[in-house]
Amino acid sequence: MMLIAKSVLGPWGPPDRRVCRRGEEKVNEDGNKSYAKLAAEMGCSKQTVANTINKDLGYSSYKKRYRMILTEGTRESRRVKGAALLNNLKHETAGLLRFFSDENFFSQDQNSNRQNDRWICQNVDEVPVVKQTKFPSSVMVLGKGLEVNTAIYIDVMKNVVKPWMDLVANGRPYVFQQDSAPAHKSRETQAWLLENLPYPSPDCNPLDYFFLGMVEIKTNKHTHNTLDSLRAAIKDVVAKACSRFRHRLEMVVAADGAI
Repeated sequence: MMLIAKSVLGPWGPPDRRVCRRGEEKVNEDGNKSYAKLAAEMGCSKQTVANTINKDLGYSSYKKRYRMILTEGTRESRRVKGAALLNNLKHETAGLLRFFSDENFFSQDQNSNRQNDRWICQNVDEVPVVKQTKFPSSVMVLGKGLEVNTAIYIDVMKNVVKPWMDLVANGRPYVFQQDSAPAHKSRETQAWLLENLPYPSPDCNPLDYFFLGMVEIKTNKHTHNTLDSLRAAIKDVVAKACSRFRHRLEMVVAADGAI
C-alpha cells in the first residue's frame, strides 16, 4: 500500500511519486539509514529526502528502543507480579507508600550534548559558551565514599534508610524497591528485605527509567559554582512526585512481561 495519497499540495509543490516510491522502498528496506545516505543513494538533496519521508510519506524518525534480554521464566514472573501489583495499586493498597532506591553521579559542570544541543541565532558568535572544568566536582546520590558490600549495605539500611522511611511513613504501610547491585541481591540482604521488596525491574523503577535522568537534565542546565548549589538544585527537583510508575506497570502487563 502506498503512503503518498494527499489532497492538498504542500508549499514545496506536488510530491514526485517516483521519488516517494523510491524513498518508501529504501526506508522499508533499511530504516537505520541516515537522511544523508538516503540522499546519496537516491541522487537528490537531503532536504528532498526529509520532505519525502516526513511530509509525503508521513514517517517520523524515532530513537531505537532498548530492552533487556529476558527468559520465558522471567517474562512470566514479570507479567504475573506486574499484574498483581497493578491490581493492588487500583484496589487493595492504593494508599500504600512505595520507596525506590538507586545511585547516580551529578557533575558540577553544565550537562551538554555536542550534537543535539543547538542554539538558533544569526551569527555563531551569539551562541552561549558551555564552560567546563577539567576535573569537575560531583555529588554522589546515594553512598558517597563507600565501597558497598553486603554488611555495609545492610548497616546503612538498618541505621539510615529504614529509620527515615519509618519517619516519613509515620505508621502507614510501605514497601521498598532497590536496584540489582551485587550487595543488594545477596542472600543476607534479600532475607532482610523479603517482606518489603516488590519484584525487581529497572523498567518499573522510576529512578531507573525516568527520575534520575530527568533530575540531571534539570539540575545541569547550567554550571554550578559550588557543590552546595548543586545539592540544593537536586533536592529541589527530587521534591516533585513521580507519576509514571503505574503507566509502566500497565506497559509490562500489556507486553506479557517482555519489557
